[in-house]
Amino acid sequence: ELISAALDLLKARLGVEEWVVAGQSGGGHVTASLLSQRNDIVCAVPTSSPSSPRVRWEIAGRTRDTTNYADSYEPTQYLFKDRMHPKLKVFVLGDLQDKNVFWPSQTVLADALQKINVPVSILRGEGTGSDAHGLSRSARIVASWCYKDTPSSEIEALAIKGFKG
Repeated sequence: ELISAALDLLKARLGVEEWVVAGQSGGGHVTASLLSQRNDIVCAVPTSSPSSPRVRWEIAGRTRDTTNYADSYEPTQYLFKDRMHPKLKVFVLGDLQDKNVFWPSQTVLADALQKINVPVSILRGEGTGSDAHGLSRSARIVASWCYKDTPSSEIEALAIKGFKG
């Protein structure tokens, strides 16, 4: 809610009409959450993102998250196509080998968006670090392509050539 309020302030101050947002890890969760609240996002790139914190902690064999809470915000429960920008495109970017945010907890968002017919692409990259988690550089690249209206099929083809970091 704080990030959404900040976007509203920036929108009013700078005259921004539409947003392209990208977020890495927890920022990717924020990105997914913004999709459930805003209709001015035309492109979103949640990266190495726990789009379902609950799935993440369950895969790790826990009953709560690492902060000992069991009441996570699950943005996929609040996605409604009629509340989103009609031209919204989403690119879920991650590494299958990510040891920090497990792949199934990243793709929950893509599955939910597909069910409501929102254009979504799943892109794979090679995350940096010992946990194969870092893909923020690649997220910025994908977001810039989306901002420039590069067709999703082209972005998907470019992704096959490989993202790192």
